[in-house]
Amino acid sequence: MIPPEPAQQTSQPARAGGGISGDPPEPQAASTPGRRRFKLVLQLVGFFAGMALLAWCVGVALRPEYRDKIDALLAAPWYMVGLLFALSFVSLLFNGLMFWTTLWPVRRLPFWDVQSVNALAAFLSYLPFKLSIVARFVVHNRRDGVPLLTIGAWMAGVAVVLLATLMPMVLATMWRQQVDHLFVLTLSGGLVLVYLALLVTARWLAGAQGLARLHALTDPLRLSPLDRAMRAGWFAKLHGGLDMLAHPVALGVSMSARLADLLIQAARFSVAGACLGADVPFDLAILAASTFYLIGVLSPSGSLGARESGTTGIAALLAVPGLEGSAFTPVALAVSASEVLVNALAAMSGLVWLRAWRLKPAGNGTQSAPGP
Repeated sequence: MIPPEPAQQTSQPARAGGGISGDPPEPQAASTPGRRRFKLVLQLVGFFAGMALLAWCVGVALRPEYRDKIDALLAAPWYMVGLLFALSFVSLLFNGLMFWTTLWPVRRLPFWDVQSVNALAAFLSYLPFKLSIVARFVVHNRRDGVPLLTIGAWMAGVAVVLLATLMPMVLATMWRQQVDHLFVLTLSGGLVLVYLALLVTARWLAGAQGLARLHALTDPLRLSPLDRAMRAGWFAKLHGGLDMLAHPVALGVSMSARLADLLIQAARFSVAGACLGADVPFDLAILAASTFYLIGVLSPSGSLGARESGTTGIAALLAVPGLEGSAFTPVALAVSASEVLVNALAAMSGLVWLRAWRLKPAGNGTQSAPGP
């Protein structure tokens, strides 16, 4: 378990302005104005490059040879278009469920609070500067009193769950290249094996005994900086993140929520294809959804543009009849448009729920109950 915060001494000076708190101050790395300007320019260049890619995708979708797809979308039944929006909303809920469940063994935050923050972060992921991650840290620290290092461990646990769920699906899809009984068996077996390996490893390394095992592995190296880091309070908080992965129920529900999210995202591509009069096989939909999501997560300067063009490129490599070359672009844009609208509405609703303009410094509000 993550150890409780040590009681602050009254002799310590208060932080100016009631800033983000919950962890002892760490030495700040030197950051020159020139380096900050370079990072700012790099982020803006990446963002505008993504906008240029998005404009290219829109231009491709409006070509005369794809006019039939636009006409098909305009003539699509209302319930098919509604289903596309509904799938985007359900996908957002499952993604929030994964975040909530991953933290559950350590801290029990209100379910709809986490969902609201997740909706806000999902919308901010379209912008540069990784504002989605910043929002999670700021809101959960200042509003919920979760220490910064605990949030860092939480984000790391979510990343592990993502990779543990995504890799078996991608490998099974690339091997079978169709959804059949062998695909289902391969995916199920791969997920079970990854779950067991992750659970056993986390339980072996978690808690006080796990920390002692880590010390037993690193102490013989006799590296003073490593020894100091391994026994520092901040490392104990980060190490406590293993408790999130060592809880069998929480890990199982988190991986199941991530799997459901990926399948729902794949269904979005199939439904979008149907609205456009294109047949998108489910195996292509799974690869497209995995690519679409992964590019969005890894893109350092906002996800728009990069994921639509990258997903079109993956579809072009597979050369699916009727979707050769850039013919997949309208499908990717339809999925992206439905998601952006849903996330924008959810983010606004989340702000209302959180009353984000009334954030309080950590410690002044109600603390959430720790997990088991």
